[in-house]
Amino acid sequence: MNIAQRNQQRIKDRIAKGEKVEHTAPDYTKAEQQSKGVNPAQRFKKSVLAKQVKALSHDLNSAENVELNKEYDIVKASLDGDIVTLKGLKTIAEKLAYKAHIIPNYLDYLQQYQAQGHNHPNGILSQVMVWLFDTEQFELAHQYAELAIEQGQKLPARFNTPNIQTFICDTLADYGAKQLKAKKPAPALQYAIDGLSKHWDVNPIPAGKVFATAGKLEFMAKNYQTAFDYCNKALELNERAGVKKLLSDITALLAGLKGNENSTKKGSKKGANAKTESESK
Repeated sequence: MNIAQRNQQRIKDRIAKGEKVEHTAPDYTKAEQQSKGVNPAQRFKKSVLAKQVKALSHDLNSAENVELNKEYDIVKASLDGDIVTLKGLKTIAEKLAYKAHIIPNYLDYLQQYQAQGHNHPNGILSQVMVWLFDTEQFELAHQYAELAIEQGQKLPARFNTPNIQTFICDTLADYGAKQLKAKKPAPALQYAIDGLSKHWDVNPIPAGKVFATAGKLEFMAKNYQTAFDYCNKALELNERAGVKKLLSDITALLAGLKGNENSTKKGSKKGANAKTESESK
């Protein structure tokens, strides 16, 4: 005999003895429902509604993803065509001019991609970012580089460079060297310096190249202490960074400037003392 049968037998026995047996039915009053939550019928209805909402949301997301994939495929096809055209151009000047001309064609897509919070492997993003650096449109280049790094995007397949951070360091160091040769500042190089300060995953050789170039530029600008710091950092990263002599020259220069400063202070102090003695007489 199971538990239910035993309970039923007990009730029968009590009834046979003339005992009063009370059975309290569940009370689904409003107060009870509020204290214990919804009743089974309401729970079932709520469950069905939740499933319907989830299914509708899934359908909407699926439709949105289909549209996004279609747009990506269309824009990517255009980009691939431009890459083929670029391969047919002979000079660097021609290639740069063509890149500058076609970049605006892709900016609307990238703006929407970023604004809508999409995140998927995106060859359009990485390729246009490369072109922005190539054409020295640094403000936009930095904007999309940040996005690409954050999303872990890969460089176009033809690149042997391990990651986007290394590409940026190489590119901006070369830009800095070009500016140095022209005796011009290279403010965009600061982006690579800041990135390396945030511990970008970059091999010591390109990282050292960034700081060596920055040191030379600061020396040209007569910012000797900053030049010293950058050259020191370059040699810490790569002892063959090519700034040992420059660092030695800067060290001597800073020592000379400090000596002159001390001499000036001593001279000023002696003059002040002599003036005080003269006035006391």
